[in-house]
Amino acid sequence: TRIVQAISATVRNYDLTEGVFEQLPQAPLLMVEGLNPNPVITNESLRSKTLFFLKAFLTSDLSTVARANKFCDAIAIVADPQYLDDGSNSQLRESSISLLKQLIERHLAVNILLERKDMLASLGVQRISQLRTLTGEEAEIAQTELQEWESFLVLLARAKPEDKKPG
Repeated sequence: TRIVQAISATVRNYDLTEGVFEQLPQAPLLMVEGLNPNPVITNESLRSKTLFFLKAFLTSDLSTVARANKFCDAIAIVADPQYLDDGSNSQLRESSISLLKQLIERHLAVNILLERKDMLASLGVQRISQLRTLTGEEAEIAQTELQEWESFLVLLARAKPEDKKPG
């Protein structure tokens, strides 16, 4: 956990270190391992810190389609029901849907999300339904997640596939 925290603090928001980290062959693997939902491999704290780092890294001003594509396996983990359904930690769930929404808004990793469109839409509709039944303080606490899901589903429905670059 502390290693991911230290790497995150060193890399985030520095042009040079972001560029160097992006080129490291171990970087995508670090994210995938840190996000692994298997409790034998990682704990909630490590997953949370890794998700924070991934979100900051992929949504920084320097992020590109190529960067998002390089970290597609980590994005796929975040776009999985284990991170997004009612059984997951509320902070992880909220951060995950926020990251996915920001990726679509920035036209990053759109194809990865479109490959999972049916599952994401189904899960989102279920989650919105559950959140709308909440009352009182529970409803207040869930308001941000509800707004994130609603916005994400609209963006997902309107999303167009990314152009494949010849190469």
